[in-house]
Formats: sequence, C-alpha cells, structure tokens
Amino acid sequence: MTQFPRIKLRLSDDYEREFGPDRFPGYLIAPDIAAYLVDGEELAFLTVDPTNEPGLYIATSGHSYGGLTDDPEDIPRVVGKLRSMSAWDFYERFFLRTAEAADFDFIVLIR
Repeated sequence: MTQFPRIKLRLSDDYEREFGPDRFPGYLIAPDIAAYLVDGEELAFLTVDPTNEPGLYIATSGHSYGGLTDDPEDIPRVVGKLRSMSAWDFYERFFLRTAEAADFDFIVLIR
C-alpha cells in the first residue's frame, strides 16, 4: 500500500458522455492533486475536487503523464523524488538534458 489515501476518480463530463460513468482507483497525493495509473500502465497526475460522495473526486485538469509503470507503489517513490528536487534540478533533468521536448518520464527517478 502507498502512503497516500486511496480514492476513486471521476473524469470529466465530456469523458462520461463519450465512455460512460467509469470510476478509477487513485491516490490523493495532496489536497487537490491525485495520481493514478491510466489503463494500469502509465502514471498520471491531475488536479481534483472532492464530490458530495465520500472518497470520490472529480478531475479538474487534464492529465500530466509521468512515465510507464504498472506498480502503484511507484507513486509515492516518484512523488518523493520530485518533492526532493530543486527547481533547477527538475529543469535541468527534464528540460535541458533530454532529447524530448518537455517529456516527463518521472519513473526514471526510481529505476
């Protein structure tokens, strides 16, 4: 288990109109930020608001992808690494020293 509370995520109204009212398992990593594994294989972060249903949060932003993984235990490890980085370390690692333009593969922090 991760150190973060488990929650259920509700994606946007547009998503629900197209795909139905699915709820996705995730983790609340800050009062308004959640992380979950998209299709069980890619780490994603998004901002959320609580709903009237306990433990259910609705997405209020698009996804910010953080690399491929199928292990929810990677979430606290990645968050810990990101929180410990200075802004310069982050900029240098993910903006300057990469062949990809603004490509964020945070999973590499723990491998």
